Amino acid sequence: MKRLISALLTLVMVLSVLASASVSASAEGEEGNLTYINGDGTWSYKVTDAGAIITKFDSTKSNVKIPSTIDDIPVVEIGAKAFYGCESLTSITISNNITTIGEYAFMACSNLLNITIPENVTTIADGAFIVGERFTGIYVSENNKSFSSAVGVLYDKTGTKLICYPSSKLNSKYIIPDYVREIGDNAFAYCQNLTEITIPDTVLTVGDGAFMHCPKLKNIVIPENISYIGEYAFLDCPSLTTATISGDGAYISHGMFYDCTNLVDVTINEGVISIGDNAFSGCTSLTSLTIPYGVFDIGFLAFDGCSSLSKIIIPESVIDIGFMAFYGCSRLTEITIPDSIKEIKYRTFQNCSNLISITLPNSVKKMAEDSFVNCNSLKNVYYTGSESEWNSISVVSNNDDIEFLKNATIQFNYEVPVLKGDTNGDGELSLKNDVIPVLKNIIGNKVLTDKQIARADMNGDGVLTVTDALMIGNKIIA
Repeated sequence: MKRLISALLTLVMVLSVLASASVSASAEGEEGNLTYINGDGTWSYKVTDAGAIITKFDSTKSNVKIPSTIDDIPVVEIGAKAFYGCESLTSITISNNITTIGEYAFMACSNLLNITIPENVTTIADGAFIVGERFTGIYVSENNKSFSSAVGVLYDKTGTKLICYPSSKLNSKYIIPDYVREIGDNAFAYCQNLTEITIPDTVLTVGDGAFMHCPKLKNIVIPENISYIGEYAFLDCPSLTTATISGDGAYISHGMFYDCTNLVDVTINEGVISIGDNAFSGCTSLTSLTIPYGVFDIGFLAFDGCSSLSKIIIPESVIDIGFMAFYGCSRLTEITIPDSIKEIKYRTFQNCSNLISITLPNSVKKMAEDSFVNCNSLKNVYYTGSESEWNSISVVSNNDDIEFLKNATIQFNYEVPVLKGDTNGDGELSLKNDVIPVLKNIIGNKVLTDKQIARADMNGDGVLTVTDALMIGNKIIA
């Protein structure tokens, strides 16, 4: 009997050891990662001086708890893309030892419903909660000193930075609270249901990719207090049809409206100073655009592939037009280059197949030979300078097989028509762009250039007065 009992005890001990091994085994994994297996799944991790970092998780479980320790080492960080593609995951409990959540930590967890941030988390990296099509809420422990949440939306502790709006919240409209000063990187990225977002005047900055891939977003108004808009802010918003951009010294950033294929109506208000590289690339429905005075440059490929763009007004404040800026604007028929431009760069108008005429100022001293590649309809170049000035332009050769402006007729000493009262030189009269700047100039809130004053001086007395403003107004009404 003693031997039987002894054998049974031995068996229990062996089974106990095996069971323990099945839930706490650690081993060397790929790229120096260690592997830990428990009842929830397989955890890959690295050990640092601060503690363990989860680098990858593999499991088919739906409810998972991140271990607080592994082999007595505290788990302090969820690494970048650690839970990437965990499609079976519906809920996760983050242990209190965690202080950092890495970039795209839960990306493509398509069935994750919500997440709660425990009290010791101090760092959440960009895109940590770009999750999936069922993700509706982020909640934060009241004891957390770095972050807060309201109605499932993640903020910093003060509430002045909106960090993440869950991608699958059911709301179609959202008004950003007026205590918010900053919209973080990727804050509204991939939001499936939003059709309308209201940004209050209190917001000062908009982060990179803040509204990218929002498939139902229809319109956006950027208020005038915003001084920074991040790159690709509205990348691939296919339902976006109207956009109004204001801002005090704001840039229309790199790729801001890239591939917004249904964007038709864009209003750029005074205060915007730059149009960045690829800003409107792929906006195939955009038909016309007036760039306001104050914008000083148009970036590389800024209007690349805007195949419906037939009219664009470039103000005299623009001093630089980037390479290939109007590449593939196949419906553009005419364009006037302001006399602030000194160079027409590499392939600026390539594949503008319906461009018939272009007005060039004698300020242009340098042109790339391939500026007008495949502009086979270009017949007239209206040049404001003399023939000798034209011949003195430096033509830079990038391809010896290209014949520069081979089919065009150059008309010298061209005088650009001036519309009296057209203060900003956009070819149209309006209260906003022509009358109000005159009034601001009169009271000292705006300084107009000599050319603007000459256009606005309706009675020809050389001085701008309320009379001139009234005459422009009457002309608009008539």
